[in-house]
Amino acid sequence: KAIGILEVMKSAGELMLVEDEQEALDIAIQSLEKQEPKKPIRDEIEDIIRCPNCKSSMLMDNVCFKCGQALDWVGYKNDK
Repeated sequence: KAIGILEVMKSAGELMLVEDEQEALDIAIQSLEKQEPKKPIRDEIEDIIRCPNCKSSMLMDNVCFKCGQALDWVGYKNDK
């Protein structure tokens, strides 16, 4: 819900916001989006698990060590 509010604020104020304010809203939106857990991606070609946000290889952690994306492992199978 907060992401939607910030996006509305950003689009409504595009003509009135200075560059620093636009950037601050972008960072806030990106940070909130990373808090919403996403399913990891299984890279079949390299046989590794990747972050759905930054695509870096990873272990089965709750958060990506590189970008901070929250991860949802519920129902994930590490089958080959």
